[in-house]
Amino acid sequence: RCGSMAAALASAALVARARVDTRAALSEPSSSSATPRGVRGSPRGASSAGSRRGGARGGGRAPRPRGGTTRGGGRDWPSVTLGDGAVTFGSPDDAMRFFNRLLETSPVDEDWPVAGETHAVLLDALGRHPDARDKMGDGVATFRVSLHPTEGYRSFVATRVDGTAVDFSLRKCVDVAFGVNANAERRNPRAGDPRRSALTARIARAESVAACLDLVARHVDEFDRIHVAAAMHRLARLAQRDNEVKGSSVRKAATFGDDARWRELVRRAGAMCDARELDARAHASIVHSVAAAVDAGAVEMTSAGVYELLTSLERAAPDALLGRSSSDVASDVESDVASDVASGVEVANLTWGFAKIGWQPSRATWEATERLVVRASRRGEMNAVETSNVAWAFATLGWEPMEDTWRALDLSVAACAAEMTPQGVGNSLWAYATSGRCPAEATLRALEAAIARVEPELSIRDQAVAWWSFATLGTVPSDRCASALERATRRLARSMSSIDVCNVAWALSTLSPGLAPSGETLRALAQAERRLAPAMTPSDVAGVMMGYALNDARREALLAQSGDDTWRALEAAAVRCAPAMDAAHLGNVMYCYAACGRRASASAWAVLERAVVAALPVADAASVAHVVYAYARLGVVPGDDATRALDDAAGRTAGSMSARNVANALWSFLALAATRGAPLPRCYGALWRAAGELDTRAMTDVNWCNFFHAYLIHAELIGVSATHAGKKGVHQVDVVLDRPDAAALVDGARHFPPWLAVEAEEAWTRNAFEEVEVSSGHREVAEALTRLGIGHEMECLTDDEYFSLDLYVPEHDCAIEVDGPTHFVDEIVALREREGGDELVGRVTRRTTATELRDMFLRKRHGRVVTMPWFELDECVSREERAAYVAGKLRAAGIEP
Repeated sequence: RCGSMAAALASAALVARARVDTRAALSEPSSSSATPRGVRGSPRGASSAGSRRGGARGGGRAPRPRGGTTRGGGRDWPSVTLGDGAVTFGSPDDAMRFFNRLLETSPVDEDWPVAGETHAVLLDALGRHPDARDKMGDGVATFRVSLHPTEGYRSFVATRVDGTAVDFSLRKCVDVAFGVNANAERRNPRAGDPRRSALTARIARAESVAACLDLVARHVDEFDRIHVAAAMHRLARLAQRDNEVKGSSVRKAATFGDDARWRELVRRAGAMCDARELDARAHASIVHSVAAAVDAGAVEMTSAGVYELLTSLERAAPDALLGRSSSDVASDVESDVASDVASGVEVANLTWGFAKIGWQPSRATWEATERLVVRASRRGEMNAVETSNVAWAFATLGWEPMEDTWRALDLSVAACAAEMTPQGVGNSLWAYATSGRCPAEATLRALEAAIARVEPELSIRDQAVAWWSFATLGTVPSDRCASALERATRRLARSMSSIDVCNVAWALSTLSPGLAPSGETLRALAQAERRLAPAMTPSDVAGVMMGYALNDARREALLAQSGDDTWRALEAAAVRCAPAMDAAHLGNVMYCYAACGRRASASAWAVLERAVVAALPVADAASVAHVVYAYARLGVVPGDDATRALDDAAGRTAGSMSARNVANALWSFLALAATRGAPLPRCYGALWRAAGELDTRAMTDVNWCNFFHAYLIHAELIGVSATHAGKKGVHQVDVVLDRPDAAALVDGARHFPPWLAVEAEEAWTRNAFEEVEVSSGHREVAEALTRLGIGHEMECLTDDEYFSLDLYVPEHDCAIEVDGPTHFVDEIVALREREGGDELVGRVTRRTTATELRDMFLRKRHGRVVTMPWFELDECVSREERAAYVAGKLRAAGIEP
């Protein structure tokens, strides 16, 4: 189990991992109040950007002795022997280091042998517990280490002879054995008074808020710091028990913020704080308890005295944490005998409390906290609960610790991940993602292993947070970790909320293509989306739809009947939410229609367009570009109101557009003009002017290609005054004066950037040369041409090297394009009116706008262009049928096989 007793004692000074005292009440943050929303990127809990310093985030826990007692520090203690001479301790510190090592290194839920030394030592120690009679009952049968069922920390448990079990604190046993309370006069002169201990016990055993407040009313004038902290802690725990919190709603069965007894307790705590009578333990416990009571809905921040108390506590925090106010504390904080310095559990309680209520501590408090976190890490004293809690608190408050603190957090997470609860793992990952700092390789592997370990226990929120965190960090989880998360997603999908589904959908799409979820996982997620669609919020609808737009596997799934049903449900939700959507969400929804190749029914599109017209006056550059791109990709000419709104919005935002947004906007307006005869907007020249002002050092090949594609549409398919001298010669096109948008066309041509003739054209031709992908459809058509005796070339370039051809028949100057699913849009159209005015709709497949443009360019370069859709080829089940199909397509183009 733990080796010999002597070896355990000898190594205890190196490993001092103590138990979280139950009175400290350190609990992990409630997931219900701390949920990241993936596509919206909103943080979990409150934060303040103004406090950021520019570094990392971190945290930890050091299990120090209870505040107000002096252990070690040079004092001469009488030795204490336990277990009939099995082990002898020279000081309380020696004893606690021994028991902490025993606690942290022992297997969970395995009884020690009754005849062994460990059993004898624990039995002797428990006999010295202040409540030994109650703890031992009629006798102790066995001892073991157990995990708390919800908070995950370890504790010693005694199983009585009657089969009942009870946990117990070795600290209390050690205090009695060494007479610590009787020798604590320096910080608490009345600590040894048994009446005061009895009062503390009565507070801790209070069964209701009313009973606890009655004790406060009767004894508040007798309260010392321990009583104040214990009373506040007990009230907070009872409020958490009685008040049911679901999302943003709270069933307030227990409220006491305006109770005179609570106000008196708050006044007493504030007076003790101002008089510097609170040690680090009481200080942190009070902050933690007030925050827990506020979180449970029992107390408001505006309740009498609460804000003033927190202000006093925050002001006094540095001195309380460091145990003194002298300037030489920076060196003392690293000392092994700095017994007045706050422990890690106290640092965790304090930071958790401030984070829970969104209270920004001062710089002095943060600096003291960081030093103590580093100290705890170096001493190996952080456990899993405190590590994840402090990391969560730092990230929630938006604080960016120094590199030493960040490294301390990283080391502690790596060391403790194997013992973290599911929520602890999620909180740790969330802290890294929110801070924008990727964990070290060893830490990441440890967290991934922890997810695989706790997978059967992962809650809905835990798995959603884990997915969100990996996606935000841009890190694809290991295969084992991803498989565990997928299993959790499938298990929990039926009970997910729309927020959780949105987070998971966004994460899976963001991690694509590095992560390829199983079909079973995607089906489970789609079922949840269909179930939740009728109640989704605007942001959730946009987020889920973006999940399809950004993921190839999810888009392909839409081709199945179940996928079609899911899209219809999401579309109905989008139409329902459209009037309440802001410009960003509308832009995302419109972009999703385009990216997924879906076009709504006329009635649904009309609702979306009205919402677009209302939102565009305040839309940002990206939203404007998304909306106009959706119209162009789907081949839909905006209505008059939408046209004017898009023109105004694009002109207003042109100067703030990124290269991608400017290129998309130009391509979209030009594509609609070339394929649908739509007039170019008045802002057309302003968009080209904005393109010319971009910093070309940040341009990617995709940006260059998009701009050159827009130029080619302008120069070849519309016909305006434009001269472009490039590698392939000079393009000169006459002005088309009878166009209503002639002025805009000429204005645009005047602002063509000079890099169109160099970088943009080179990127375009390079892309055409590299864009060679021979599909099975290409081979099947090539085989049919061979059977028909027609000479051909596969995957060649046009003479100007601007376009790649799937197949080319030189004898007839015929370009052949085999078009797969990405070249088509599934369009919902009204077939006829039903009785009562309802539309009977059907689905029609048509070519995308980009495909239409390609064919227009090819017809300018070749005598004949033949296109063969994938769904027509799929109907040919034999080589003979396929040859006959190809022959028919050629005859229609004037080529006799």
